Amino acid sequence: TGLAPLASLLWPLWRWAPVASVYTPILAFLFIVVWPALALAAVRGMGGSWRAGLGAAILSLGVSQAQFLWLLHFGTVGAGIASFFILPVCALLYRVLWWNRWGTRTAILLILSGFVLIAWMPAGLMAAPLGIGLLLAGRAWTGPKFRFLLLCGVAAFLLYVPFLAGIFLHADPVGLVAHASDNTVENNVLADALARMADALRQGHPLLLVLGLMGVFWAPRRGLGRLLGPLMVGMLLIIGCGDGWTPQL
Repeated sequence: TGLAPLASLLWPLWRWAPVASVYTPILAFLFIVVWPALALAAVRGMGGSWRAGLGAAILSLGVSQAQFLWLLHFGTVGAGIASFFILPVCALLYRVLWWNRWGTRTAILLILSGFVLIAWMPAGLMAAPLGIGLLLAGRAWTGPKFRFLLLCGVAAFLLYVPFLAGIFLHADPVGLVAHASDNTVENNVLADALARMADALRQGHPLLLVLGLMGVFWAPRRGLGRLLGPLMVGMLLIIGCGDGWTPQL
């Protein structure tokens, strides 16, 4: 569900306070305060100005109608918490590859951010296009950078192993995803995917589409388009094709 990091980091609240009384305020604090702060920090971490960071923070409060429906109606809070950490992961990867900045603090932040991201298992599918962006980094790669990022990735995965073991020992996530849908396959898959994609974009915040989605490809920062461009394209493909491909997700 993606709730493992939230449950672990805030365990004193769940231990000493009635869950029913603190759960909703905690979620409100996360979505209204912490997530905009993460968006601000991510943009600043990639070299953006304070104005750009504050713009990202404000826009993170109103991504799209579909996001609010997904979070509030279906209750996929864990997914919302985990997937939002794609922002610090991208910012830290950018700093390591193009700014040559890595060290203990970067390692800790990258490991924790990666752990929270993969705590919701389908987030791996969402973040997979980052692999293409990393390949496009080209000459930005060096041996020390590769070893640093590999160790951070292994450490994040090891943190998640106890939760992963609990999932596979007591549930069948693969069977859930592979469960056949009752929906019939559309004859024109491409047209159906494009229609879903267009509908999702219409529900998005106009400024977010222009400044965020389109801005990535014309960003003046070196390497930013190569890293984030495949991620944006991958997310659009998930929006258009995901419902027909993996309806259980």
